[in-house]
Amino acid sequence: MNYGSIQYSGELGNQLLDFSQWQSGYGLSLSHYISPSFNAGLQAGYNFLSVTGPDSMTFSMYGNIYTSIGYVEYKLANGYLLKEKSLIQPYIKAAGGLINGKTWGSSMDNAGEPYNMNIQTLGFLLSAGCKFKITDHINAFVDLGNYWIVDEGIDGARSNPAKDMFYTLNAGLIYSFGKVKDSDKDGVHDTKDKCPNTPIGCKVNAIGCPVDTDNDSIPDCLDDCPDQFGSIIGCPDKDGDNIPDFKDKCPEEFGTIGNKGCPEQLPNTENQQGITPNDDSKTSVNIYLVAPANNNSLPTIYSSSNRHGLAFDSDGDQIADNIDHCPDLKGTIENFGCPPSISFDSLTMLPVINYAGDKPAIIPGCPGDKDCDGIADEIDKCPEIAGDIKNKGCKASSSFAKWRSDIKVPAVHFATGSTYLTEYSRERLKKLIDLLTKDPNLNVWIFGHTDAKGSSEINIKISEKRATSVVDFLIANGIDSSRIFSMGFGETFPVAFGHTNEDQLLNRRIDFYIFEK
Repeated sequence: MNYGSIQYSGELGNQLLDFSQWQSGYGLSLSHYISPSFNAGLQAGYNFLSVTGPDSMTFSMYGNIYTSIGYVEYKLANGYLLKEKSLIQPYIKAAGGLINGKTWGSSMDNAGEPYNMNIQTLGFLLSAGCKFKITDHINAFVDLGNYWIVDEGIDGARSNPAKDMFYTLNAGLIYSFGKVKDSDKDGVHDTKDKCPNTPIGCKVNAIGCPVDTDNDSIPDCLDDCPDQFGSIIGCPDKDGDNIPDFKDKCPEEFGTIGNKGCPEQLPNTENQQGITPNDDSKTSVNIYLVAPANNNSLPTIYSSSNRHGLAFDSDGDQIADNIDHCPDLKGTIENFGCPPSISFDSLTMLPVINYAGDKPAIIPGCPGDKDCDGIADEIDKCPEIAGDIKNKGCKASSSFAKWRSDIKVPAVHFATGSTYLTEYSRERLKKLIDLLTKDPNLNVWIFGHTDAKGSSEINIKISEKRATSVVDFLIANGIDSSRIFSMGFGETFPVAFGHTNEDQLLNRRIDFYIFEK
């Protein structure tokens, strides 16, 4: 809403800032916020025009002028030049639209003869102004502009109609019906904010994202080491024990929180009670291995428990639910826990067509399956040679290693969070060393496990460290590293499902599986 004036400029004179010939005008506009830099809107106005020369009997002009325009406004308070919430907000406006009305008076061309003209023409406006913030919803403004008129003269003078134009001077109030949303209150409007959920109090950049000086994906406001790349509370953790280096007494060695980041160095004379479980009477985990197509690659490993009727094996097919792709249907480990009526590719786990006897149950011509092995070409690693689903569409290897299920090696166990081999565990490992030394054709898989305490990420690392400690012990005692394979499973394959100390101890273990080349 505005109050102001249109002032004439042409052959009859120039009223710019001539307040003695001021005539009142009124206007109303409606604008829409587009971005921090631009508004767009519509504006309508009315002005009474009165122009008289030195001799009112010689010439004069009066008129009713109506304007209807659309405009685009460029705001200098856009976050780049000035803050968006600045108290003073300058702007530039460009507009175009219709000018309608009627003028009358005494003609300058015809020695004062009366004239009467209807006006219907286009006009273009360029103006500059400034808004002044009063409250969050109310601004005052003032602007000065210039209207260029497309049509012929409006003042009864025809000698140079191109001179006719208007100046505009307006002032008024702006009321904001809505407020630009800033969900995270970081000073950057949601329409511009690329990180609209920034934590309260975080320093942000021009697009509303938290400043991260060291580029470790942890904002400076949440980073205990904002100038150092790190993963644990934003700080470096060289040994990966989940204890930041500045709190870690042994930053180069994997350790435990209880030992201030250092490994637990248990003396050889320690009391072995609680580290020597009665595991001979407990059921162990079965490890199933599916041979790969390439003789030189390692097998795919699946695991399940022999225990029946427990929640971890819902369908009682001896395949644990965490690896069973059909946990409610009895199946086989070769078919990933599913019955023969359902098959899956071992890499993508996409359903494939099953075999019917010696031939795949597909339509003649095997479209999309060149080798007609029932495995779609798009997931078949050997699309032109009939193969086995367990080998990703390639032929199964008949010369793969022989697993010696007849050789049982008892597990070794660890204290909570520890990778230290006790004397009890070392004695058990000496029996394994004797076995491998006597028969050079034997190799060993070493699988590390933890209890369910702690996070999965930490447990995986601890299980890998436990397996590594056994590998190092075997190598130090003369077993060639090429005969040893290791893997850490974390807490994913427990042998005991209770919550007692004995149950937890049984799960903190290394399992051994012997195979021939």
